[in-house]
Amino acid sequence: MAKDLIHNAVREALENDGWTVVRDPFTVDLTGDDTYFDIDLAAEKKMSDGGVVRIAAIEIKSFTGLSILYAFHEALGQFLNYRAALDEEGFNMELYLAVSVEGWERISELSFIQRRIRQFQLKFILADIHTKTIVEWIS
Repeated sequence: MAKDLIHNAVREALENDGWTVVRDPFTVDLTGDDTYFDIDLAAEKKMSDGGVVRIAAIEIKSFTGLSILYAFHEALGQFLNYRAALDEEGFNMELYLAVSVEGWERISELSFIQRRIRQFQLKFILADIHTKTIVEWIS
């Protein structure tokens, strides 16, 4: 599996935000099936007393290609399949698409994509890949 161009910057941004990456990649192997998915990351964020606050599966996308619509089409398919696989296998974790601020600006320009984001209830992490910081969580 090839890592996205911004993979390492997003991982570092998450770590800078207090997250611990527990799997890179995070493989979801469907029980009784010959199907598995490699989601880019699994991460958790703990409270200071050690209790887990959040657990997330994170797919990273840069949206740098010539066709933003095609790149979104691919990301949407992955997101829906990954969410279904996590549900089927009983993982109690949120799924996010991590994108750069620039990538978010590209997909935000198309109203068709914004309607699909709302329709399918996609969740995003916006990362500044230059400063390696998390800018926003969009649920």
